[in-house]
Amino acid sequence: MRERAEFAFDDAGQVLTAWGTAQDISAVKAHQAQLDFITHHDVLTGLPNRAQFLDLLRMCMATSHTLQTGLAVAYIDLDGFAAINAQFGKAAGNQLIVETGRRLAQALRDRQYLARIGGDEFAVVLTGLGSADGYLVPVQRMLEAVSQPLDMADQTTQITASIGVAQFPQHELVEAEQLLRQADQAMYLAKLAGKNRHHVFDPLKDESTRERFLRLEEVRRGLVQGEMRLFYQPKVWLTSGKVVGFEALIRWQHPQRGLVPPAQFIPLLEQHPLAIQVGNWVLETALAQLAQWNAAGLHTCVSVNIESLQLQDSSFVPRLRAQLAAQPTVQATQLELEILETGALNNMAQVSALIAQLQQMGVSCALDDFGTGFSSLTFLKQLGAQTIKIDQSFVRGMLDDGEHASIVHSVLGLARSFDRHTLAEGVETEEHGQVLVELGCEMAQGYAIARPMPAEAVPAWLAQWHTPLSWQHTKELEPGDVPLLLAEVEHRAWLKDLKAHLGGKQDSPPALGHGECRFGLWLNKASTRRRFGQMEEFERLQTLHREVHDLGTTLARFVHPSRIADADMPGHTEPASASPSVEIKAIWKACQHKSKALLNALRNMRHTMPTPASGLMP
Repeated sequence: MRERAEFAFDDAGQVLTAWGTAQDISAVKAHQAQLDFITHHDVLTGLPNRAQFLDLLRMCMATSHTLQTGLAVAYIDLDGFAAINAQFGKAAGNQLIVETGRRLAQALRDRQYLARIGGDEFAVVLTGLGSADGYLVPVQRMLEAVSQPLDMADQTTQITASIGVAQFPQHELVEAEQLLRQADQAMYLAKLAGKNRHHVFDPLKDESTRERFLRLEEVRRGLVQGEMRLFYQPKVWLTSGKVVGFEALIRWQHPQRGLVPPAQFIPLLEQHPLAIQVGNWVLETALAQLAQWNAAGLHTCVSVNIESLQLQDSSFVPRLRAQLAAQPTVQATQLELEILETGALNNMAQVSALIAQLQQMGVSCALDDFGTGFSSLTFLKQLGAQTIKIDQSFVRGMLDDGEHASIVHSVLGLARSFDRHTLAEGVETEEHGQVLVELGCEMAQGYAIARPMPAEAVPAWLAQWHTPLSWQHTKELEPGDVPLLLAEVEHRAWLKDLKAHLGGKQDSPPALGHGECRFGLWLNKASTRRRFGQMEEFERLQTLHREVHDLGTTLARFVHPSRIADADMPGHTEPASASPSVEIKAIWKACQHKSKALLNALRNMRHTMPTPASGLMP
C-alpha cells in the first residue's frame, strides 16, 4: 500500500486541514518480482538460468580462490532427447525436462548448485572439493538419477545423460564463461565415447589442440603463399654408382625461421585434410620438375611419398591421371610413389587395389620404411610394390647393433624370396655401403651419397658423382659367410655398451663372461665350430675374445666412470681436479686394440671362406 498526504497550517503551525490519496501497489511489486524471477530463472523448471548460473559460478570461484579449495562444473546433456520429443510430443518432452531437473536436484547435496542452461542441458557447480577427484561421487549420483525408468504416455521409458566436467583452479587463469564452455566441450567428448558417462576436460590437451590448429593454419598459409620447396635426394646402385632416380622431399622456406625441415611440420598433417592439399602440391611440383629436366636432356625418375589419407581419397587416381596429362613430356614410368608400410597396413585390400591401378598406368610403387610395421610374407604377397625401402633407423644402427643388422638381413632375404628390388635409406658412411653390398642390398640413398639438394644443384652433382671404390670392390657374401658379418656387429655392440658403462651413460655393464655375450654364444655353438673350426683364424679368434673380456671385466670392476676421461671416451668430461690413471687408460687402449684385432680376424675369415654353407646367428 502506498499513501500520500498534504496539510494546511495556521500562523501558529497548527494543522487547519489535511487531504491525501492512498494506492495499493502490491500488484506492481508482485509483477516486478515476477519479472526479476523470469530474468534469472528458467520458466519451465524454476531453476536458475544460464545468466544466473554464471553469476553464481563467479561467486563460487572467488570463494574457492580465497579458501584455497577446489570446485568443478558439470555440464549435463540428455542422450536421445530429440527422439523422445519426436515419439511422445513436446508436452511429454517438457515433462521429461521437469522430471530430470527434479531428479538432479534430489541427487545433489549442500553447496552443489543446479541450473538449466537451455533445451535438455543442465549445469551444476560442485564446490568445496578437497581432492582432484572430489567430483566423482556427485557425478555418478547424477548419472544414476537420470537413468532411472520413468513413465511417459502410459509407457515406461529410460533416458541417460552425458556429463562433461571442468575443474577449478587451473594452471592458467580462467573465467566463469570459459569454465562452462570447457565443461560443454568435455560433455561432447563423453557423447563421442559412447554416452551415459562423464569426461573430464584436460586444459593441457586443449592447449595442445589450439596450438596444433594455429600451426596448421600457418602451414596452410605457407602453402598458399608459395613458401614450400622441393629438394631432391639421389638414389643409386651401390656397386655401379648408377643413379636410378631422386626422392622429392618437401621443405618450408619460412619467412622468419628460414628453411624448415619436414620433421617440424609434416607430423602436424597426419590424418588432417591439409595433408591431401600438400600431397597434391608435391606431386604437381615434382612432375613439373621432371618436365623441366626432360627439356634440358636430363632423363631421370622421381619418387614421391604418399600420405595414408591420400590413399583413402577416392579421387586420388583420377587426379593423378590429370596431373600426368598436364605434363605431356613426362612418362608415367618416370614417377614412383612411396607408400608407408604402416599406412598400407590400415587398409591392405584398398592399398593393394590402388597399387595394381597405378602399375597399369605405368607408375611404379615402393614400400617405404619397411621393417617398422608388419613385414610378413603375407604382406609382401598381397602388396605388389616393386621396391622395398629398408627404414633408415635400422640401416644407421646396423654397424653396432646386432638386432638392427639382423632385421636388415631378414628384410633382404624376404625381398629376394619375392623378387623385389631393395633400397636402403640412411647410408651415412662408406662402411654402411660396404656392409649393405655384402648382405646383398642393391640400391641406397643417404648422406654418404648426397644430401637432399635443390633442383638447380642436381646437374652439378651428377657431373661429379662416382661410387666409392670400396663399394665397387666389395662382393655379396655367400649365405654361410653372413654369420661372420653378424658376429662382427655383435662384438661392436658389446664394445659400445662397455664404453657407455665406463663413461657413466649406462648403469650396467654388458655381459662380462666370454661365454655369456651374444658373440660368445655364437662362438661356442656346435654349428659354428663345424663350419669355421678348421680355419687358422678361429683359434686366434677365441683367444682374442677371452682377452678382450678379461680386460673388460677388469675395467668394469675397478674403474669408476669419472676416472675414464680421454679422447676415446666421447661425451665424458673429467673434473679439472681429477688426475686420470695411466694404468686405466692403458687397459682401455689394450681392450680397443684386442677388439680391433678380433674384428680383423673375422673379416679375414669371411673373405677366405672356400665354400658356401649355412648357419645363422642365434
